[in-house]
Parts: sequence; structure tokens; C-alpha cells
Amino acid sequence: VNLTDDASVAERAGIGIAMIPGRIENRKLTTAEDIETANCSIMAHTLSQLPDIRTGQGIDIHPFDSGDAVTLCGVAIPHHRRLKGHSDADVAMHALTDAILGAIGEGDIGIHFPPSDPQWKGAASHVFVTHAVDLLRRRGGLIANADITILAEAPKIAPHIPEMKAVLATLLHLAP
Repeated sequence: VNLTDDASVAERAGIGIAMIPGRIENRKLTTAEDIETANCSIMAHTLSQLPDIRTGQGIDIHPFDSGDAVTLCGVAIPHHRRLKGHSDADVAMHALTDAILGAIGEGDIGIHFPPSDPQWKGAASHVFVTHAVDLLRRRGGLIANADITILAEAPKIAPHIPEMKAVLATLLHLAP
């Protein structure tokens, strides 16, 4: 005998059953599929109550070239070489731009500022970050935090971090 719930047991015993209208949130759970559906519904409701939090990640690499400074986070750091690139080659700002664009599903920096376009030759990377932040803000978003990791043996960046944070804080509308 396949008795799946209390109603089928009552029916089998000759007890009359009746349908009572109720709320969808209080649906009857009989099968494993019913439980799975209810769990999905509860999760969807729970997620709908949370703010839309997104995280982006960006990575950029440029080779060294001859020069007298490396620009990182908008700060020219004296060095016997520079980073080679179509724009100012600020790898930190390029990665940050990619992270913001990625968080809002807008591709990467190369889509918005293709290196094949001569107007971006030598461009300051704060233009790229500002563009990405503007796109994000037009969607009602804001940046709560930015974490940038720079992997470099040289130049030494520690003495320049406060200035780098100040530049980025202005662009991102954050406190340093």
C-alpha cells in the first residue's frame, strides 16, 4: 500500500478529507521534490531580502621599458624604468578598472578603451577608473571597499602608499 501522507491514511481509514485554501508559503510537503521546491523558494526569498553585493577582480601585467618613473595608482614613483603600455601603463588602475567593470558585467578595459584607438595613447588611467565608477553609479551602485595587490620587486612602493590611497579614494568616492 502506498500511503504518502496523512490525507491518504485518513482516506484509507474511511475518514473524509477536505481541501482548505491556504497560503502558498504553507504548502503541503509530501515528496522529496516538494521539500526541494520549498527549500528553493525559501532561499530565493532570503536572497531577495539581501542587498545586491558584487565583487570584481582585475589583473593586469605590463613589461618594463626604459624610463624614469613607474606610475601606480596615479602616483609617479621614481625608478630607472617605466612600465610599457599604450596608456600610462598604470597596472594598478587598469586592474581596478577591470574589477569594477567585471562586477557590473561590462567586460574589461580593452572593450571600453581599446589600445588600437589612438585617442588613448598616453592617457592617464584615472580616466578609465572614472568611466568604470560612472557606469557603476548610473546603475545605483557604490563601492564599499577596494583592495589592490601589487606584485613588484621594484620600485619600492611602501613610501608612496598614503598618496596612492588618497588618489584612489577621490576617484572611488571613499575615505582612504
